[in-house]
Amino acid sequence: MDNRPFLLLSTARSGSTPFYNVLATYLAKHHGVSAVGEILNANSGFYQEHGNEIVRTPGDRLLSKSNFNKVFSKRVALAKKYHGRIFFKIFPSAFNYETAAWLAEDFRIITSERQNHLEQILSFLVSTSSGRWYEPKGLRIAEGSLIARFEKFQAIERSIFSFQFLKKQLKTEGNLIYEECSLAQPESFLGKIGLRKKLAHGEIKLPEVQNRKPKLKLFSNADQILNWYESSPLKNSFDGR
Repeated sequence: MDNRPFLLLSTARSGSTPFYNVLATYLAKHHGVSAVGEILNANSGFYQEHGNEIVRTPGDRLLSKSNFNKVFSKRVALAKKYHGRIFFKIFPSAFNYETAAWLAEDFRIITSERQNHLEQILSFLVSTSSGRWYEPKGLRIAEGSLIARFEKFQAIERSIFSFQFLKKQLKTEGNLIYEECSLAQPESFLGKIGLRKKLAHGEIKLPEVQNRKPKLKLFSNADQILNWYESSPLKNSFDGR
């Protein structure tokens, strides 16, 4: 029997948050572990020990490279100390010289992704352009008010490619595809990754959908974004599977 703890590997704006919430609820109930968010994302939140648990205070920041590396190393040490007692989500950047072997060998990795990469990219650009990632009632942004930056497009493009590479290299418990999973019926996809115990109706709190409007209409440089995407290897490498 494999008793290694689970973690979720995904990319930004791929639908990973609802998957994370479902898995966190299931693992807390049936495995007795605590969910600690993106503990290996040094720019996300503030983490400290309180008694015999990890406490996260929400908040985002942009660290310098040297400070980022220091915070990252402390987060890794904290996650290792609580190994087996916590569940968390990571993005491909968490796999580096310091963590790759540990993450690959000591965890049961679940992956999740979005097949519609253009929609994912647009969601990412909405958040990076507006500086808003989550609001309780969803993002409300005026049409034509945002300007996307090419370096942000490249950042999410690199992350998706890194994710696809890792997914092929790692032994995983299964892959959850946003477009194919019914979040209202989590048992339908939990069973596919070997998690077959029941969750009561109403136990899971799913986040509000953040982008309800057609995302392209929010940008004043929508045509430019489409040109970036048409020229991206992403369009032909993975889309249309």
